[in-house]
Amino acid sequence: MTTRIFSALIGIWLFVSAFMWPHAQGEGTLTVICAVLTFILAIASFYTIASRYANMVVAAALFVGSIALPSLSRATVWNNVIVAVAILAASLIDRGPEGVRRERELFGRV
Repeated sequence: MTTRIFSALIGIWLFVSAFMWPHAQGEGTLTVICAVLTFILAIASFYTIASRYANMVVAAALFVGSIALPSLSRATVWNNVIVAVAILAASLIDRGPEGVRRERELFGRV
């Protein structure tokens, strides 16, 4: 469950960073789309495991797009690459709905 919350927060950060720094048009569009998809898929992963794999695809698209598309600043490229790696790592570490059930058994309902 912690990794899903982390993914949602990373999606929010990616969305905010799209407007904090200057981006080229394609890079900015990619950043906003990946941010929204990351947030939606992080919330959807509470219910289905398929969204976890879709989040991996979004991370790969962000990584490749950040390197391939022209950018105005190296800082935005580094930000997007680091965020893409964080999204991918969180998706790989996530244990799925079974992990949530186990957390509820250990800690009870909150």
